[in-house]
Amino acid sequence: MNFGKIKKTAGSEEPGRTHEEVPKSAVSSQTERIIAKLPLAAHEGSLRKVFGASSHQYKLNEPLAAEAIEAFERKHGIELPEELTDFLTAVGDGGAGPQYGIYRLERMEKESARLAEPCRLRPDFTDDEWRQLEAWCEEQAEEAGDEAYDADGQRMFQGTLCIGTQGCSYDTVLVLNGPYRGRIAYIDRDFQKPFFTYEPNFLDWYERWLDELIAGYKVDSFGNLRPGGEAELLALFDAADDEPTKLEAIRGLSKLPSLQPDTIARLRGIYRQTEPFSPLARLTLNYLAEADYSFAEADLLDELSSGPEAQDRESAAQMIRTHIPVETLRNRIPVFVKRLHEEQDHDVVFLLLMILEKAEGIDFDVLRPLFIHSDAGIRATALHYAGKLPDKARHLSVFRAGLEDSDSGVNRNAMQALEEYGGDTEAWLRDLMLHPDAETRDNAKVLLELWPSDERR
Repeated sequence: MNFGKIKKTAGSEEPGRTHEEVPKSAVSSQTERIIAKLPLAAHEGSLRKVFGASSHQYKLNEPLAAEAIEAFERKHGIELPEELTDFLTAVGDGGAGPQYGIYRLERMEKESARLAEPCRLRPDFTDDEWRQLEAWCEEQAEEAGDEAYDADGQRMFQGTLCIGTQGCSYDTVLVLNGPYRGRIAYIDRDFQKPFFTYEPNFLDWYERWLDELIAGYKVDSFGNLRPGGEAELLALFDAADDEPTKLEAIRGLSKLPSLQPDTIARLRGIYRQTEPFSPLARLTLNYLAEADYSFAEADLLDELSSGPEAQDRESAAQMIRTHIPVETLRNRIPVFVKRLHEEQDHDVVFLLLMILEKAEGIDFDVLRPLFIHSDAGIRATALHYAGKLPDKARHLSVFRAGLEDSDSGVNRNAMQALEEYGGDTEAWLRDLMLHPDAETRDNAKVLLELWPSDERR
């Protein structure tokens, strides 16, 4: 069985029937609802905009006969969850579905292994438990002498049926046995922890996908967010007595195309009542910045200035960069320059420079304090931005100092900035070969080897 990590999209399945051609002899009322909803979900806008839709184009393959399912189950010594059986025999043998669509049963078999073995996946793994399971599976493979066979985690993901791919190393699987039988899980063949979706079975998961498409929700990350609209999610937030569920409730709002004024007002109240710099505060502030930047700006600038941890300031800078209107940004250039010169964390400095670049607010005067910063990463980043400026020929001393810097990353950025200029750069590098500092001489030697020849320049 093939567990290769190079994924083909569901487009290679070539589903042949459109949603309008699905037979009405459904096994259950739920499959009848699904058949009726598919045409509503397959509107032109969703075909163009929804991730993966161009692969399956909302078409389904012909359903399988019950005998084909029975033969598959006998071959592997299993019994498929009845919701998947209903889908395969009444709706279609794969085709339209979340992400790149649903595989044919034949493809599911090809992408799965050890179907009858006990499933070890759980929705509540801690990081330590997941690492322990990974180590145990590696030990079992080594003892059995089948490390190559098990290289893609067949033991870790045994007892599941791969029903589709999300691209790269991410797959969608259906649990075949154990306490979570029938549940959908999203797995990573590179061994990140699995994520279990919120629905109890395949048909509920599939129907929710259709419902969210019809409602105009964002479905690129379908299944990862709590179900429900604004009222349901805010009710869940109010009823929850634990922080993770409250976060899930508010995060679920991100799938909605827009938020109603009452919801925005409620988020303002939540933000004001939440502990500053907490994950919940950060999440609600992001929504507020997207909905009404002018309301959120004072809080964002305060977090950018006084956030106790670098990640707090980084988060604020990222939100500002994403949501600030360009005209507002141009009026705030002095504010961001001042903050840039006060900041000590490289990642925050980098984001501030990206903000200023968006406003065309970077020049050598803005960068000058960064050229002599104690953090080598900040010095290197400043030279990177200096290399983009049109008047660098007037500031060659800055780049020469970068070539003499004790940090190789700074050296390289200085050299890259000078490549287009040419000039005396090669001579400067040769002079540095005579520098009294051994590390500077070594760096100069490396840079000379990298310096493009006249033929390549």
